[in-house]
Amino acid sequence: MTATEVQTLKSDRAPKPENLIGVRHFQCLLLFILSNVNHGLRSNTPIAIVAMTDAQGANPDFPEYKWTPSTQSYILSSFFWGYLISILPAGLLARRFGAKNVLLVACVCSSIACVFIPTGAQIGGWGFVCALRMLQGLFQGCFNPCLHTLLSVWVPPSERSRLAGFVYAGGYLGNVVTTATSGLIAVSSVGWPGIYYISGSIGLVWAVLYFFMGSSSPEESMYISTNEKSYIQTCLGQVTAVRVIRHIKTPWKKVFTSLPFYALIIAHFVGNWNSGTMTTQVPTYIKNILNYDMKESALLSALPYFVKWLTSFAFSALSDFIINHQYFSVGTSRKFFNSIGTYGSGLILVALALLPYDQPITAIVLLILSVGLSSGAMFGYLLNHLDLSPIHAGILMGISNFAGTCASVVAPLFAGSVLNDHKNAYEWQIVFFVAAGLKFVGNTVYIIFAKGDIQPWNYSTANPAPIKASLEKKDDDKENV
Repeated sequence: MTATEVQTLKSDRAPKPENLIGVRHFQCLLLFILSNVNHGLRSNTPIAIVAMTDAQGANPDFPEYKWTPSTQSYILSSFFWGYLISILPAGLLARRFGAKNVLLVACVCSSIACVFIPTGAQIGGWGFVCALRMLQGLFQGCFNPCLHTLLSVWVPPSERSRLAGFVYAGGYLGNVVTTATSGLIAVSSVGWPGIYYISGSIGLVWAVLYFFMGSSSPEESMYISTNEKSYIQTCLGQVTAVRVIRHIKTPWKKVFTSLPFYALIIAHFVGNWNSGTMTTQVPTYIKNILNYDMKESALLSALPYFVKWLTSFAFSALSDFIINHQYFSVGTSRKFFNSIGTYGSGLILVALALLPYDQPITAIVLLILSVGLSSGAMFGYLLNHLDLSPIHAGILMGISNFAGTCASVVAPLFAGSVLNDHKNAYEWQIVFFVAAGLKFVGNTVYIIFAKGDIQPWNYSTANPAPIKASLEKKDDDKENV
């Protein structure tokens, strides 16, 4: 698609296809499954490590390792050491080779590393486990930048919150399924090694499915209709073909001098600190402070993420509704939902920290509310890359996710340094207070400096600014909702 053709697209939007379900929806379904698989591969170790260090509480027929809380924190954070290496170049790799190809390689390699973790623990102890987790992180660091790259060319702006939210909500469901089933697997006849074998096998199955059905862009899809392809292109008003996008230069200086983008980075850092803390520490908190057994701990740890998954659908529909009907601007909507996911969940986290430890049911309710409300941030900072610069969204995600992953690395290490005794309620208060405080500070910065409109540096000769942007046709947007 040439620059002239792009400008023509921007001034004449194609009609919305009559079919309720299109190829763009099926592509998002595949990515939803990937998000599920991705988080399953990532979040299985916080559950498995409980059984690995307490065989009597799970299945005594399998090896037990006497790892200290500090050693466990290294294992839990090692995933993100590799993740940090690949995040920054991931967006560029997706642009150069196509997001589909990068995702396939990443998923296959990460799944294989997962399968080898039980063997690695027996051969090389916790050091070998850290190495394999780091290898997993190295390949999974490509996932989010690739997802943003794909969403930027497959999803029209009027459907952005619903479809992009659906894709990323797969991660929440992945946490639910993995957390709920890992405890059951650990106490079963296959023991804790089965957690890794099953997760890795599912990842390999997804890769086979995506190899045949996935596509890096509408232009490359063998299944999309001409009508749907034209609709996507004219709604986006930009190039979507990989062969064209790979030649567009990234305006690095303008990106790194953009105040709205820095606000997004800070929000991403805070969001990942919270998720890193909750994902890695909640199973241990429920077992040691609330005194639930292994099986109960796994199921209760999954419950907050199930609620988070459900609330994400409500927030996604509401987000698109208020934007498409012009009740809020895109920027105001992003700030509103980010505040729900930070101020709201942060206040509840403070209440949890202050709660006496002899009230386990109330503690579980507060955990559910805090984690459930945090899904609001998905429709704040997490989609904001697509608002600021659709054409560079994958690269922007790589940059902000690098900052977020730094938080994911430090958060479990910080928790490990504070939690010298997992049964000490005061030490858990410190962990929760710090997470809540960062939420309050980060969202305040985001509210002040974030934007929701496309930034001028999104455009270039190969991707020119619109003559008459189709996004301004608000009446058409309403008819297409």
